[in-house]
Amino acid sequence: MMNEKSHNGISGWLILPCLCLPIVILLFILLGGGGNPSGFLAFLFFPLIILTIFLAKGFFIIQPGMSKTITFTGNNLGATRKSGLR
Repeated sequence: MMNEKSHNGISGWLILPCLCLPIVILLFILLGGGGNPSGFLAFLFFPLIILTIFLAKGFFIIQPGMSKTITFTGNNLGATRKSGLR
């Protein structure tokens, strides 16, 4: 017998500002940042790219009446049925 695990997750609208912040910082670093980028900003460049990609890949949209299985590193966390940006 199979039991379905329910997983509601977090609304994507709450995570979207967290994705915008690294993008703004990356643009600041790439566009010069008011002169030569300091060592600290250059040190943050690659971790910010990785964080941005990780956050962006987690967004998905569920249409009304549909469901999506949520997995993280190959483990099944459950299924969500709430429609909208997740």
